[in-house]
Amino acid sequence: MRRTLATLAFAAGVAGQAAAQGGGTIRGLAFDSLLGAGLPGAEVWVRGTGRTATTDSVGRFRIDSVPAGRHVLALVHPDLDSAGLHSVAAAVTVGVGDTAVVTLAVPSLRTLWRRACPSPTAVPPDSGILFGVVRDARTGNRIAGAAIVISWLSLQRVGRAQVMVDTREARVLSDSIGGYYACGVGADMRLEVRAHVPADSSGLIQVLPRARPVARRDLTVGAGARGAGLRGTVSGADGRPVSQARIVVEEAGSTTSGEDGRFTLAGLPAGTQWLRARAIGYVPLERALELRDGDTTALPLVLGRAPVLLDSISVRGARPLALEQFDERRRLGLGYAQDEADLRRRPTMRSVFAGVPSVTIGGRSAFNFLILMPSPGVARGYCAASIFIDGLQSSVEALAAYHTDELVGVEVYPRGSTAPGRYQRLDSECGVVLAWTKYLR
Repeated sequence: MRRTLATLAFAAGVAGQAAAQGGGTIRGLAFDSLLGAGLPGAEVWVRGTGRTATTDSVGRFRIDSVPAGRHVLALVHPDLDSAGLHSVAAAVTVGVGDTAVVTLAVPSLRTLWRRACPSPTAVPPDSGILFGVVRDARTGNRIAGAAIVISWLSLQRVGRAQVMVDTREARVLSDSIGGYYACGVGADMRLEVRAHVPADSSGLIQVLPRARPVARRDLTVGAGARGAGLRGTVSGADGRPVSQARIVVEEAGSTTSGEDGRFTLAGLPAGTQWLRARAIGYVPLERALELRDGDTTALPLVLGRAPVLLDSISVRGARPLALEQFDERRRLGLGYAQDEADLRRRPTMRSVFAGVPSVTIGGRSAFNFLILMPSPGVARGYCAASIFIDGLQSSVEALAAYHTDELVGVEVYPRGSTAPGRYQRLDSECGVVLAWTKYLR
């Protein structure tokens, strides 16, 4: 009996010593104030201890065996990196055998606005912040006094199906250390951004729609140099090369990939540029890239398969009925039609619609635009046209991904009531665009 008691006492002493060595527990919640929800999949660690945890599906975490004392918790998440927030930190004190509870909160838009924006007023609805740094592409030095111009489309619903469209713009200068903050930019629209210096500008860069109203976009400017190059390979997700993919550095040059998927571009402007890559049967890819004067950047491009693939159609003899109907409507002068020969003379999809009566093109990019038509019953109002590709309802983004030499015909009906019956929509009287591709054959 004495031996048993002694053994228990020894065991209790070891357990107490282990508890003293292990310290306590930290339990908490990672909360994204910009989204108003917990932050799942974030990494939380106790600095200087090697103790880490990953937040669960609602943002909760638990870290055991933390040494007693005062510690700093840090949180990182890829989504925060894309917003330019990088990490969130908080101090916490842990006692031996205790559980410390802490919340790691991403700053709210109101907090960031108060810190970064000169206006003391409340945050306007649907407004966000874009910030970043402007650098010289050759030296890497920050540039003070660079002009950053941001534009976006502002949509305002009028009635049930009509939309008023306006182009908004913000202009800011980089500060003495090359940083800039643009407050009040569109929070849920695609932004077009360009940095200007006296001798040059960056390319026209896109900041794609994002869940959080805060984003970072650093820019480099090449001071007029056009000695940059780009080379790489285009492949699918399965690793196989993709031939005849079209690679475009916007406003600078384009090429197509060879049978082995390789491509090369030379004589490109240095600095931040916008790249687009697309191939038949694949989801278009677009991204920013940094080019340096006198250097050739190697860039592998991986394209994902398009979610919907149509089986090929083998046609012997007569054209498909849809194209026969297109020819007939064009012969009768219905709508504004352009055939394959007309389209071959157009350099971009945007240019196909430039000059068409009653059509207004929104946006400034050759690849990011809206096709706007008069809104019935609304004075000076516009609405976004309904888009059909090969007879199926689609979007202007999908249409912009085609090159004009991939089309055999385009029809424009500025009023929905004048379009062929099967393409008239009950929920909208706005105009209609019908595009017919070579892949319908």
